[in-house]
Amino acid sequence: MVPIEEVVMKRPGDAFSLPPEIAKNVDPRRRRELPHYEGYEWRRVGADAVLVDITNDIIHAVIHDILR
Repeated sequence: MVPIEEVVMKRPGDAFSLPPEIAKNVDPRRRRELPHYEGYEWRRVGADAVLVDITNDIIHAVIHDILR
């Protein structure tokens, strides 16, 4: 499995899709603690929260180590 940092930081400025096999849904209790953005959803990759566009799975933001 490729660490999310490598997926996001490989080529700054390029859009990357989140591979479905590495992302999990964020627990609803934890999701309430994260900001809400219309058209996006938070997914869990290890201890990281990843903000993903729901129409095309493009990664828009990563909060490292917030889901420990």
